[in-house]
Amino acid sequence: MSRSGWLLVLLALGALPLLAAEPLTFRVGWEAEIPSLNPATNWAEEGGFIIDLMFDSFYELNEKSEPVPLLIVDEKISDDLLTWDLTIAQGVTWHDGKPLTANDVVYNLKALLKTMPPMLRADLEFIDSVEKTGEYSFRLHMKYAQPERLTKVLLADDPLVFLPPHLMPPVEEITLQDILDYKPEIGFGPFKLVEWKKDQHVILEAYDGYWGKKPYIDRLIFKRYDSETATVEALLAGEVDLVFEITAMTLVPRIKRAKGYDVSATKSQWLHDVIFNLADWNENIRPAILQPEVRRALAHCIDVDKIIKLVWLGYAQKNPSILPNAGPYPPFLNTELRYYEFDPEKAAQILEENGWVDRDGDGIREKTITYTIRPLKLEDGKHVVGPDGHLERVPADQWIVKTGTFKLDFEVWIETSYSVLLRVFEIIKEDAAKAGIRLRPTVMEGAKMYDQIWGEDGYRADFDILGWGWNIGADPTFILEWLSAYQIGGWSDSNYHSPEFTGLYLLQKKTLDPEKRAEIIRRAQELVHRDLPYIIMYWPDKLDGYSLAWTGYVQQDLVGLCNRMTFLSVRPAE
Repeated sequence: MSRSGWLLVLLALGALPLLAAEPLTFRVGWEAEIPSLNPATNWAEEGGFIIDLMFDSFYELNEKSEPVPLLIVDEKISDDLLTWDLTIAQGVTWHDGKPLTANDVVYNLKALLKTMPPMLRADLEFIDSVEKTGEYSFRLHMKYAQPERLTKVLLADDPLVFLPPHLMPPVEEITLQDILDYKPEIGFGPFKLVEWKKDQHVILEAYDGYWGKKPYIDRLIFKRYDSETATVEALLAGEVDLVFEITAMTLVPRIKRAKGYDVSATKSQWLHDVIFNLADWNENIRPAILQPEVRRALAHCIDVDKIIKLVWLGYAQKNPSILPNAGPYPPFLNTELRYYEFDPEKAAQILEENGWVDRDGDGIREKTITYTIRPLKLEDGKHVVGPDGHLERVPADQWIVKTGTFKLDFEVWIETSYSVLLRVFEIIKEDAAKAGIRLRPTVMEGAKMYDQIWGEDGYRADFDILGWGWNIGADPTFILEWLSAYQIGGWSDSNYHSPEFTGLYLLQKKTLDPEKRAEIIRRAQELVHRDLPYIIMYWPDKLDGYSLAWTGYVQQDLVGLCNRMTFLSVRPAE
């Protein structure tokens, strides 16, 4: 049925006013900030949804989170996996009408390989070079062989064609800063950008010139609200049609009770964790947190069962690994890992045995520590990772040795869209106090928090502990990359820099035998569980509230209802 036909049906049924007026509009509500619509600078899942609608990746993830061709219409992969001959669809145009051909693909890949934006490194670093082989075809030469599925997942992760050559400097002149500063106004995907009011809304419209499957809707609006309560109230008032990622569990039965609305629950790729600052290269060093026994003691103060019961009402999965037990992950999961036993008395004993005592009777343990600041060796403003996976430092005579007394008194910062973690840390805070650890959780606006974590150069690391989470994608390589030394100054939030772990990250990418690769990945999980840059608490289900006035929702494995497939197929229910 045409869009105008849908409108006649809606008018006859007396549907909601927002659906009865041109253009046919679908609205999504959430609390998240959108940091960027540039794939090279966006870190937020919500920003990724919009980017995926403005641009087409070479491949996309289907309903089962398996990679399938999108922009690619033909592929020929050599037996050794080192040469990929790919052909893109014909008739693709940028939103300003300019044709998109192999020239655009080659321009983008050469620009990105030349500059290697940190947030796109995982999607690029295995590509050695690119060449044009026809008007719509190109060839990728790989640095090394890696599993075919992994390559396709990486080529589906972010659009690697997003820089319009006719609006950018020549590839010989383009710089990393040019790419990072670029603010996309046009793409070539099924929706085009109409308006972005930061911290308010993003408005997209269907692109009539799109080469592929066109959406049923004319307009798609993503609107930000101050709280989950306000977002759900907007859903029940008919102001939005889909609420992304509900974390206030008391709102779930409220939606389910309302006529014409429901909630979907999806086992997710979304972990919630405690993140420790392990940076040791500047004056922002946190010597107490660098002590392994402190991190281990705090792990014994987390009552995961109580948190899942009281905060999540059961809508979360127990699993202490950095990989979920869902989707494509079970073959890689280290099932021998166990939670650190919840036992605040044991935590106190660990601290006592390592010299952490309460000297002044304030209930907070302290200790005098001699520590070393080892500044990073930088080349062109970026850190250097040695061949064995270690962070290279300045000469030892430039290191700084200090001694100080430190209390186990830590700020815990929680990014605004993760405000549910405030309740989680209020529970942890009480049990940590029994062991002599003081936690001070607070919710912080994203921009301020990111500046303290990364700063302008990526290496500020001025924080104690974070309460946060990850959506880890459709292959283990993503979370392994983010925890590797290569992503310090980029995706890394903990600044974990284990040479063994970084080496395992590289090795698993180049291991073609599935079981051998899984063994390597299981060992990497074991290292994180031992070293504790993160304490993995649980894996929340993805809960999305939605209006039954619409049909065509696609519940994607690990992701839920908020995905590209939903926005292309959603339409008014008859």
